[in-house]
Amino acid sequence: MEEKTIIYLALEFGVKPQYIGSILRAYNNIRLDDNWSNVRSDRNLLIDLLYLYGVKSGSSVTIKRAFKITQKHFGKGTRPTPSKWYDNHGHLVV
Repeated sequence: MEEKTIIYLALEFGVKPQYIGSILRAYNNIRLDDNWSNVRSDRNLLIDLLYLYGVKSGSSVTIKRAFKITQKHFGKGTRPTPSKWYDNHGHLVV
């Protein structure tokens, strides 16, 4: 996904700008982890991280709102489900 798309989505999710670098680091750390089993596609992992950091930023983003944002942007909505991987890889979220 292009950097400008990530920034646009981050702003839509209500992520504070200072967290964008953390999202990208966490995304790469998780994807490149030897124990990562691709329980989520790359795009869905990024959406999960955008959601987590949106909540951390104090945004009022909800799963329903995240679905609508991704539906508007990609033509297909995605529900964030970090619970599928967070127990095993949450320590990589900086």
